[in-house]
Amino acid sequence: MTKYNTNNPVGSPSLKDINDNAITLDNLVNSTDITTKDRLGNDRLTIKGLEEAAISAGPTVEAAVKALEQANLARQAAEGVQSELDSTVNEAKNAAELSHEYADKAEESKIAAENAKNSAMISGGLYRTEDEGRLAVADGVNFRVQGADKVAVYEYRRISATQSELLAIYPSKRYIDEIASNMPIPLDLTPSPDVPIIMDKEEKVILSADESGKIKALSGLFSDDIDVGESSNIADNPFSNLMYALVDKNEKLAFGIDESGAVIASALKSQSVNIDDTSIYNDAFSGLAYAIVDGEDNVIYGVTINGEVVGAAINKDPTNRDKETSNNHAVSLNHFIMNGQSLSVRSGTALPLQDSNDKTFSGGLFLKQDQLNNTLVQAKYDNTSAVIWNAIQQMKFLMSGGMDYSKDPTYRDDYQTLASSHGNSGARIESLSKGGSTGSYEGAIHAVSEGYRLAELANESYSVQAFNWIQGEANRDDTADAYIAKFNAMMSDYKTDIDAITKQGYQFPILVYQPSGNQYYAPVGSESPNTIADAFYRLAESDSNITVTTPTYWIEHADALHPTNKGSLQFGMQWGKVLYKKVYRGEDWRPLEPISIEQLGTKTVIARFHVPEPPLVFDETLVTNPGNYGFDLRDDSGVLQITSIKLLNNNSVELRVNRDLAPNVFLSYAYYGVGGNGGGPLTGARGNLRDSDQTVGLDSTVKLYNWALAFNKKLPYTNPKGVK
Repeated sequence: MTKYNTNNPVGSPSLKDINDNAITLDNLVNSTDITTKDRLGNDRLTIKGLEEAAISAGPTVEAAVKALEQANLARQAAEGVQSELDSTVNEAKNAAELSHEYADKAEESKIAAENAKNSAMISGGLYRTEDEGRLAVADGVNFRVQGADKVAVYEYRRISATQSELLAIYPSKRYIDEIASNMPIPLDLTPSPDVPIIMDKEEKVILSADESGKIKALSGLFSDDIDVGESSNIADNPFSNLMYALVDKNEKLAFGIDESGAVIASALKSQSVNIDDTSIYNDAFSGLAYAIVDGEDNVIYGVTINGEVVGAAINKDPTNRDKETSNNHAVSLNHFIMNGQSLSVRSGTALPLQDSNDKTFSGGLFLKQDQLNNTLVQAKYDNTSAVIWNAIQQMKFLMSGGMDYSKDPTYRDDYQTLASSHGNSGARIESLSKGGSTGSYEGAIHAVSEGYRLAELANESYSVQAFNWIQGEANRDDTADAYIAKFNAMMSDYKTDIDAITKQGYQFPILVYQPSGNQYYAPVGSESPNTIADAFYRLAESDSNITVTTPTYWIEHADALHPTNKGSLQFGMQWGKVLYKKVYRGEDWRPLEPISIEQLGTKTVIARFHVPEPPLVFDETLVTNPGNYGFDLRDDSGVLQITSIKLLNNNSVELRVNRDLAPNVFLSYAYYGVGGNGGGPLTGARGNLRDSDQTVGLDSTVKLYNWALAFNKKLPYTNPKGVK
């Protein structure tokens, strides 16, 4: 049997690692050698080795040591039960029985064995408490602590004299027995070349797979719990040319196998499955009793331990929906305003209209102050303002359950939108504000007045649902404080003038972004801090009504400042996802941002993040690595050399440096750019940190991950909003 030696960490669900574990287990039990190497290359005593060691250790030590070793073998075998039923189960049973046998021997000489056991624990690196173990070993060395109840052993690694990291928890035999007794499908320990996939309540196999991977269907199955819908892939007779079938109560086909052996599945999204580089499930085998996977362990088709059918071939909407809050203020006509500079009005690839009831003005999406006597017409894309257009379509897609994904349970097909856009290319915030030279401010207020007037004529309610702002590059010479002051003054005018028209009585959400191309205008090769990105982050920190939808360093760029057609889709769809969460559902959605940053010891900094959809990922495929994944550490002595960076606990980043930290430490991310370089994933001020959001996009080629905001924070830092 081939051994792959992947060196993946402990707990890996890879089939290759499960294969290597099976080989190791076989050697432990049956080899005549004294030792064998485990999957990570460590030497382990075989049972033969234990027997020889026991000759000199005496029967008391033999009983204690063998009981511990056999319990560990039972644990290792049990971990392989679900994916290697045809071989690993019997070894688990034998190992568990041996564990009982040797434990009984130990009980017979309990008093004498107690002292021997304590001696064996100390010499074998097993300690009574975490503190005792940490004090007994050097930094970087692993040690084990005796567990209790469901836990046999805890394994730690010492970080310092006061800190250790929990690496693994080994379950006790009692816990293994409890899991086995509670499995939804009792284990059949009789050797069989086939693996069951679907069984009925009497444990008769309906669908199985043999050692070659060939699927066998042994009988038909009727169920009242399946509803395929109004149509079937089998036109007239659902059982024509079918040898086996899974049907609903109306005999509509859900899953069948024809005479040629081909699988026909009306309940699946596609008759042929093509999996990209990711699966619906980050951990491919998380909670799965059975799975059909591709060569990279992506789940094509699986059954959870609760009986749910899952996989990349199934129309399962992975969009998480938190409970909506009082921030949801839906009315009959819901107005979304966009303003800013070129990115706010730039054309690009447009998504198809999702709701024919959505509206815009007869004067167009890009409405100006002198366009009077408007009427409401069906929304249409007029080759401008691609971001807000695509954002509205993505929001509606997530509401309505487009492409057969799950419809939002709160959606009633009556959320009518009105969109307008008022930006000017290359404009500074001063010229876009009230009384500015562009007239953009006055155009937006005119649109509010027109929207309110037309809703009143139709005897409908109206409100401004969100104000969207995409501007900043033109003010690249401003300090963050200066830009913040200008933005707050502008928004104060908007709030006053809009409320005077609508009397809506609540504050509309304000959505902003972070630019990544400011360094383009700096001297070539110089260091250029992204002060405008920092300004937007600080605005959102101080005002709970402001949300940063996304940084732009991950968005595909056509030039130094502007997105490609695909970039327009990326930008708009991400914006629409946030509109859906923050505005339509009223969720307290937050971006991927720091919760706290603190110094640990003299050379370590740990940053903990709010992660919308864990776990954190360093992605060097969609964004190139600018060095240190975009992180930068500085103190009074200058820039520090980062010697290591790693992810911790799905929500934290640990950074180690080459010298002791001096006073006034600053940690930044995606903040410093190189003068003359454009923005985007290849050359901009950027980083590689993202979450694992699997929200479905209307354009399925776009991954709607949440990328970490750019920041520059002095230590210690705590998010002022108390974000968790």
